[in-house]
Amino acid sequence: MAEIRHLDKAPITEALIDLRVVIPTDSIGKLKELADRVKDRFPKQYTLHHGEFKFQIAAEGPNSEQVTTGVLGYICSGNDDTRKVQFRGDGFTFNKLKPYETWEMMRDEARELWGMFSVSVAAGIPIHRVAIRYINLLEIPLGGPLGDFLTAPPVSPKGLPQGVYEYLHRIVLKEEELNAVAIITQNMLPSLPEHGASKRLLFDIDIFRDNANLNQEEVWDVLEGFRKFKNEIFFKSLTERTVEKYT
Repeated sequence: MAEIRHLDKAPITEALIDLRVVIPTDSIGKLKELADRVKDRFPKQYTLHHGEFKFQIAAEGPNSEQVTTGVLGYICSGNDDTRKVQFRGDGFTFNKLKPYETWEMMRDEARELWGMFSVSVAAGIPIHRVAIRYINLLEIPLGGPLGDFLTAPPVSPKGLPQGVYEYLHRIVLKEEELNAVAIITQNMLPSLPEHGASKRLLFDIDIFRDNANLNQEEVWDVLEGFRKFKNEIFFKSLTERTVEKYT
């Protein structure tokens, strides 16, 4: 396994912090005011709508249509689309797309924006779900055993070809101390000519706690624990040979 450390060239394509609350229905209108308040930083804004499908069976056969039922919230994006904030009736999400700098930078901006959301529409409402998610895209050289790059590589049964062309692996872990669940997904994508002598490994780490019932201060301590657990998953899954190119 690799040593846990900061990576200057981290292979993170997207990271997010997600906090779920249920705000009063009469506060939905305030979400537009929130979006307007951050328009200088997030000028590209999109409305999220509730949607549902209507399915009917008629003489001429079944048919369906999507019906818009109301505003759910707003997605606000920076001009370069590397930072996005979502203000919704069911919660808040801050997305950081590459280039990713540091956890501290993402956390601090998310906390500031969450503070605005909380004061406006969620004051005193417990947070019932808290999550972080990190999606990485790594390059794995072609040739050689996957054990050179992954600490728990897929293994073909004896007597079958051992060269893995692509694979999909998903495992769900419960971390009792954090009272959290981690969904860890590895997807080795097929190599394409434009990728040269390497394959791409999509490495997705999703950590969350449901039924959390956290207040506004507790949640940030929980997120620090999630971030530490995320690092353990990432570095304990990869060999030093894999990680060193991102240092």
